[in-house]
Amino acid sequence: MRNTKRLTVMAIESSCDDTSVAIICDDEKIERRIRANVVIGQSIHSEYNGVVPEKAARSHFANIDRAMRLAMDESCIDIREIDCIAATRGPGLMGGLLVGCVFAKTLCALSKKPFFGANHLEGHILSPRLCYDIDFPYIVLLVSGGNSMYVRVDGVGRYCVLGQTIDDALGEAFDKVAIMLGLSYPGGPIIDKMSKFGDPHRFRFTIPLQRRGGCDLSFSGIKTAVKRHIEILVQKYGELCETDKYDMAASFQHHVINFVMRQMHKVCIENSDVRNIVICGGVAANSGLRNAMAEYAHSRGINFYAPKKELCTDNAAMIGWSCIENINTGKEYHDIETKCNPRLNI
Repeated sequence: MRNTKRLTVMAIESSCDDTSVAIICDDEKIERRIRANVVIGQSIHSEYNGVVPEKAARSHFANIDRAMRLAMDESCIDIREIDCIAATRGPGLMGGLLVGCVFAKTLCALSKKPFFGANHLEGHILSPRLCYDIDFPYIVLLVSGGNSMYVRVDGVGRYCVLGQTIDDALGEAFDKVAIMLGLSYPGGPIIDKMSKFGDPHRFRFTIPLQRRGGCDLSFSGIKTAVKRHIEILVQKYGELCETDKYDMAASFQHHVINFVMRQMHKVCIENSDVRNIVICGGVAANSGLRNAMAEYAHSRGINFYAPKKELCTDNAAMIGWSCIENINTGKEYHDIETKCNPRLNI
């Protein structure tokens, strides 16, 4: 049963390397739902070509109070108007999860507000409903630095994983290929930009999982093929020229998108009753993948939705909305002793 009171939630997201605090309202008007969504990034990880968990946790600790104060100022909402406080309890890096949850629970104890421990994956899965009036069911392609999966969403808490990566997540594959090409971290946005100016057909890679049924994903083979092509070019010419880098980036993105869309087609055929498809997660900001999803949906006469790009990466707005969706369908708040779980599943 839907909660009769319209909720106002303070939400905290700290599962990886972005410290985010948002104020989310259960408003009928979509444009009034996000009152504030502050995200403080951590540039320190670029020098390590990846997230360093201990440094991420320390940065969350240093940034979280400032993020909360900025969100409160931006929203013009007093703490007395907040109905509950939500924080990501998993999955993610344990240090970051602890910082966010302990901070949230402390606020709950001081303000006598209930606590909700949100599932990071569920936050992504439900985030399109924060931006659009999407009816259930819908199919989600969730692609990020740590996760890649197809999920059928029949309602809040009613999820069926239809396929997922058996090795690297797509965002991880983008980052590793960028490192091979001598590019900076994070690599996904850079490869996306470079792919617009390279030849996507110059380098050819074997399509993964051709002899395997189902709708799972695999990116390690394509990543290894990129490494092999680079080694051949360096052995022959001594180094990669700029044209090589642009063509490799374009070819990698082209093959990855074709593979993801081939599996998406299988998912849609097996779930022909579903007329809505959604993309979410950090890699959902990739322009090539978004365009491919939109074109595919148009060709099948179904609806395609994608959150705004700032809501694709890790952010507290999706955590607050996940809390609202769950409470409105009759779920209970969590006990303040609820523990973080870095391996939490949907």
